[in-house]
Amino acid sequence: MPMRLLEHEAKVLLRKIGFPVPASRLVSTPEEASQAALLLGFPVALKAQVPTGGRMKAGAIRFASSAEEAHQAARDVLSREVGGHRARAVLVEKQAQVSRECYLGATYDTSAKLPLALFSLLGGVDIEEVAQAHPEKVARIHYSALLPSMDYPFKEGLASGRVTGRDLPTL
Repeated sequence: MPMRLLEHEAKVLLRKIGFPVPASRLVSTPEEASQAALLLGFPVALKAQVPTGGRMKAGAIRFASSAEEAHQAARDVLSREVGGHRARAVLVEKQAQVSRECYLGATYDTSAKLPLALFSLLGGVDIEEVAQAHPEKVARIHYSALLPSMDYPFKEGLASGRVTGRDLPTL
């Protein structure tokens, strides 16, 4: 049975292993969103928590620069359906200053019977289309969920996705 994590659940796991993630609060009402935004400071991103992609295109990720904007954005996000799912919660997150966007995902390859990491320097929006049009730009890295991770398979996999040594320090 596949395990699907919502964004806020994945970020809890990332924090536990020391990965830097923006400050955030999970809320379920527009009023809570306004309060969370005030606590976090502006600007903020408000993201519908649904187990599917395409949130940005569906209008389920919004940005706010005031408590009133956060309230309205949360109301709008909670009213949307994305991929057949209606959000019951919204992640209010301190908006990060992004200089470069990459994509990193993990799934299970049923053919190889191994976990599979996917990585691309072309960002995360429309990653399915990127993989279709430019498969050479998406690194596919099988790894063991039981054994300690080794650097070599990941470096080899990144190289297969056209990530070179000079790109690695900027990631």
